[in-house]
Amino acid sequence: MKKFFLILFVVPLLAFVWYSLSIHPGTAQVPVATPESLGTIEPAPEPTPEPTPEATPEPTPWPLQAAQLTDDTLDASLFAPCEQQGSIVSLEYETKDYHNGAEGAFPKRLNVYLPYAYSEDRPFNVLFLLHITGVDESFWLPGGLSYEEQSIRMTDLLDNMIARGLCEPMIVVAPCGYITAEAAAAHDSVRDYDQFGHEFANDILPLIVENFSTYAEGTERGQLAAAREHFGVAGASFGSYMTRNSVLAPNLDLCANFAMIGGGSLRQDALRGEWQNAGLAPADYPIHRLLIVEGELDDRVEPERSYHALQGWTDLFHADNLRYLLIKNAPHDVREWVNGVYNSAQLFFRDDISAEAAA
Repeated sequence: MKKFFLILFVVPLLAFVWYSLSIHPGTAQVPVATPESLGTIEPAPEPTPEPTPEATPEPTPWPLQAAQLTDDTLDASLFAPCEQQGSIVSLEYETKDYHNGAEGAFPKRLNVYLPYAYSEDRPFNVLFLLHITGVDESFWLPGGLSYEEQSIRMTDLLDNMIARGLCEPMIVVAPCGYITAEAAAAHDSVRDYDQFGHEFANDILPLIVENFSTYAEGTERGQLAAAREHFGVAGASFGSYMTRNSVLAPNLDLCANFAMIGGGSLRQDALRGEWQNAGLAPADYPIHRLLIVEGELDDRVEPERSYHALQGWTDLFHADNLRYLLIKNAPHDVREWVNGVYNSAQLFFRDDISAEAAA
């Protein structure tokens, strides 16, 4: 009897399970989405790429070579007598005590280097060299510098540089920054800088234009200013301060090339004020070249008041007209000063120079 009831219960149950699986196999199916059911789907637009700005080419730096007189950086033969030698001419002129307003005139002297190729048939650029403390016009020309038993005469260096094509033939002028020998001993910097600024504009520059073949068509200030890119001033030590205080500040209209070697402050606020007082707008008289030369061991220079002070002065200084040369292991001595002249002669009056020419 029990088997009978078990069969009656199990058989229908198995039949029901078989029937359910045959109609709904597996898990429930999820409806598949079709384009018709979803509508038209537009693809997302590709993002527009930002235009890549063209890189502004950096100006080609002017090759500056350190004339480190103790190694092979600058061949010692550049200080040997050259076959094509220039000549030294001394000129006397009259000046007066501009600083104190004295009327009486008194004589002074300056020395001039004329290159081997000098001729009245063509114009020449003019480089003025300003001396260190306590000396006179003979410091640079003819010169008698020495360094570790090596004799250095600026005339020999200029002769060889010109002969080898390192710089163009140029007139080089060495004036005296002091009024008298007594003034040199006293070294009154306020008077010295003021005096030389007037002397440079009123006596020295007109004297050179009168006596030699330059780019200036006359000695009037406007005529001198028209040729300013062909005049350059490089000063060492005391001469560096004189370059800044006597020419760059009050006579920017007369000269466009400057080298400050081993000293000098170039604070922007001070220079702008001095130009304003002199009635000079630097935009009207752009600087063609400014070279700053400092010895690595020179404790008298203040880079933050010279080259580094000019980095943000972008309306006047840029990579093309500002150059800085740091002389390794050089203190405040002949190495620093000769480096300045060596590079000024190459840099001032040429707009291009090959690396080979400076090597």
